[in-house]
Amino acid sequence: MNYRLLILLCCFQLTSVWAADPFHRKEEREKIDHFNVAAFPLPVPGSDSIEVRAYLEIPYLALQFLKRDSVFRADFQGTITLRDQSGYQYGRKIWRDSVVVDNYVSTISLSLSTVTWTRFTVPPGKYHLVAEVTDMDTKSSGENSGDWDLTVFQGPDALFPPVVLVPREGEWGFSPGWIPLLNSEIRELEDTLRVMIYYKSSGTGILRTALLDKDRKNLWSRSYSIDTAGDALTKEYHLPPALFGDLNYSLELELEAGDQSYKQAKHLKIDKPGISRLVNDVDDALDQMIYILSDKERDRLKKARPEDREKLFKEFWKSRDPNPDTEQNELMDEYYRRIRYSNEHFSGFTAGWMTDMGMIYILFGPPDEVERTASTSTHRYYELWYYHRINRQFLFIDYNGFGDYRLDAPLVGDPFRGL
Repeated sequence: MNYRLLILLCCFQLTSVWAADPFHRKEEREKIDHFNVAAFPLPVPGSDSIEVRAYLEIPYLALQFLKRDSVFRADFQGTITLRDQSGYQYGRKIWRDSVVVDNYVSTISLSLSTVTWTRFTVPPGKYHLVAEVTDMDTKSSGENSGDWDLTVFQGPDALFPPVVLVPREGEWGFSPGWIPLLNSEIRELEDTLRVMIYYKSSGTGILRTALLDKDRKNLWSRSYSIDTAGDALTKEYHLPPALFGDLNYSLELELEAGDQSYKQAKHLKIDKPGISRLVNDVDDALDQMIYILSDKERDRLKKARPEDREKLFKEFWKSRDPNPDTEQNELMDEYYRRIRYSNEHFSGFTAGWMTDMGMIYILFGPPDEVERTASTSTHRYYELWYYHRINRQFLFIDYNGFGDYRLDAPLVGDPFRGL
């Protein structure tokens, strides 16, 4: 086993998946960031109004579970509010609920979540949608909000964003047992994918639907002639799983009505066995393994044909699975979670995962303590990361003042002495 992989394995075992992060330690105690809000505008038959169906998805990972007897429980409150630009509140829904699981692994799962939803009926206009989540035990809270222009759907002709339905037990505003895809990610594609298209037409026209792969190759397409005017119309398509052999796709719609053309699109990402949900592109993910590949593996990667790279990726990570008896490869998830964090926080002249700070963060995880200082004589900035749990420290120096921190040799004693 190569040295860097050994480091990663040790640091993975020493820290929890969401270890305390000194960069945002105070914020993370007070703020919940990891939840998703999605809203879908739909036409209302016989009316110029628009129905907004809003969904709040909270991953178990975002909540604080407490062990009570033999189970783990998290209590939370969720709120969705819709206001217009003047601040007038068109509606507000508040939920208070609990999640109970019987094992710790479920509490940090990337795939398990709780979902609540509501609906509002509003006139076409510009709105501000706000979703809030509060953990009732820790009192941590978070907010997601955004502006939404629904004026594009006014008038006799309009095309609404496609609604992709996936199976989930319960009632979610559509057919029982079907929930709209709340982001771009399809976690399990075992059955037909249902696509609902909503539009308004004042006369004849053509509705086109196409599924494109990441290279813009047309994999599936349909055209539907509109010959009957109606104020709210629906078209449904069923896409077979055989269409989806890769990770990324684009579902694109076009409505030609009169002399106007209306377009909508939705990105789709398919989860595949053996590939972390945090991976968006296998080629990029392979390049990002540079810190833990052995010389022999690098040689295999260089010689691999493009069509063999996904198979090679799965082999590399299968050999690194700390718990091969489970479906989830926890080490792979943690590795690409650190990749994502590095890209979000250390990117500058280059991608965050390629920086020195990114490399150390990926291999060692979040430091236990961060110390920052500046030299009045050299006008350089210094940042020291302490890893008390493994008795290591790393000094980064910003030589040019543009935030491009480079790793210096680890120092002992007071690393800022004499600066």
